Amino acid sequence: MANVVSWGDREKNNKKGRSGSDFLRLKPGEYQIRCIGRPVKFYRYYVDQPAGSERPFLSAITSDPEECVIRNVYNQEPACRYALNVINRESGELQILEMPQTIFNQIADWAEEWEVAPGGPEGCDFKIKVQREGNNPRNTKYKVIPLKQTPFSDEEAEYLKDDGKGLHALLDIFRATPQDKIEEALGLKAPSGDGGGSSESSETVSAGSGKDASDDDFPF
Repeated sequence: MANVVSWGDREKNNKKGRSGSDFLRLKPGEYQIRCIGRPVKFYRYYVDQPAGSERPFLSAITSDPEECVIRNVYNQEPACRYALNVINRESGELQILEMPQTIFNQIADWAEEWEVAPGGPEGCDFKIKVQREGNNPRNTKYKVIPLKQTPFSDEEAEYLKDDGKGLHALLDIFRATPQDKIEEALGLKAPSGDGGGSSESSETVSAGSGKDASDDDFPF
């Protein structure tokens, strides 16, 4: 399950289905964003699919990374992930950025150094440079560059009113797949006779992955 975190809440080792326009897909290139609000943290499993499959991989969020059936039965470890509301400076749209620890940690470094919440009124814009060797998404590298501090415009500040009701509801979008459905969601078990899972399961898988997955989603 996802939970709201502060920018200081890093992994110790440091080591609703939505339309595509709601998500900022990080393809190789450069992006400029302004963080809004606080991120959520969750743990996602990825399972590669055979070559030629409609989707390159399946994914699902677990409610308990320590005792999940996928970890205990299949000996797989989930990836720690974060999601955040951001303003895409190129389009001006409010979008959802799902990110690996490498991006989160670089933004958190700025937050720690300046003692400023990146998603607050005193935050700054960030440039994200994405480089990939070949076609394998696992060979993707991210460099985050802080830019000048950018106070919210009146329009952007509206998103945060009424406890952030104008933002994408990250805790709903990135909710966990139930333990009794997660094997099916990852293609590790044949669907049950009830049609292959609850609507909660199907919506969770489609949040940034699953049927909406592409090579621009991160299987790591």
